[in-house]
Parts: sequence; C-alpha cells; structure tokens
Amino acid sequence: AVDHGATFGGGLQIALGADFRLGAENAQLSIMESKWGLVPDMGGTLALRELVRLDVALELAMSARTVDAHEAARLGLLTRVCTDPESEA
Repeated sequence: AVDHGATFGGGLQIALGADFRLGAENAQLSIMESKWGLVPDMGGTLALRELVRLDVALELAMSARTVDAHEAARLGLLTRVCTDPESEA
C-alpha cells in the first residue's frame, strides 16, 4: 500500500492488510472510528495487533490520535517512509 496525505479510518484499515506499506513524508495515519464512538470493524484491529505492540494498538484505537509518517514507521504502521512511494511500490 502507498500512503500519502491523510489515511484515516477505513482507509487505514485497508492499508494495514497490505504486505508492506510505503509512506510519503506528508502521510498522516489515524484510526478515527473511536472519535465517533465506533469500533473499527473492517479487520484493521486484527492486522494492527500483529504490527504494533498491544498497548500501542489499544492507545491508537481508543484515542483516534493522528501520527505522522516517521512515527508511523517507528511504530510499525508503515514499512518505511520515502520521497516517492508510488514509484518505489
């Protein structure tokens, strides 16, 4: 998956199912469902718990916090950050 700009909610859940995720410098990721009192229901939570520590997965899912590309890569949401992710995919 290639992430650039805002990848929120269902879009992030779909991206988490990819074998690898390349993010542009301007990528922002968030599990937004909890902001409206909803539970992420597209399978993203299953992928999330395989990619990040359990406490990080819970915090991201419950807080709707937005992370930038570099933090997302550190956490494991992105495989890596690159200047032109579409050409590298």
